[in-house]
Amino acid sequence: MYRQFADGGKVEREIAASLNAQGKVTDLGRPWTRGTVHQVLSNEKYIGNNVYNHRSFKLKKKRIKNSPDMWIRADGAFEAVVDPGIFYTAQGMIRERNRRYSETEMLERLKRLFEHDLPPRLVPVSSLVHAQHLTSVDLPVAPQTRRVNRRGVARSSVAPAACIRARCAA
Repeated sequence: MYRQFADGGKVEREIAASLNAQGKVTDLGRPWTRGTVHQVLSNEKYIGNNVYNHRSFKLKKKRIKNSPDMWIRADGAFEAVVDPGIFYTAQGMIRERNRRYSETEMLERLKRLFEHDLPPRLVPVSSLVHAQHLTSVDLPVAPQTRRVNRRGVARSSVAPAACIRARCAA
């Protein structure tokens, strides 16, 4: 799983589909989902560490997210089943993928995308929507298409970068 993610470039949803196609189930006997794969990829217990107290709550109060200095750690509590190097590579990829850009950084990245004739790739619509309120440039709004999966659930759309460049040039 870690190798497919870190070395093979597969995302959690693709890994889950692969495991389900092989007939593998989770420890609870359930099919794999994007979320369960993500939990495995981000849980330090697979490199032998026991970390808890990420969240806490008091009776009749909301759960709160504790800062890392409040977490309770026991490094090396278990035998590692994943090489720490590949685990931390996966962590870095997850962190970078979820990185939030400042308005200036977003404008600079969009400008580089527009100026360089990069091969078309998918750009999340949410990235453009996040930058849409900026006033220093007139940013395009990516075409929104609603796709419905087999269960009838609407999924968010993405737009090819080439389409975005074409709309910027117009």
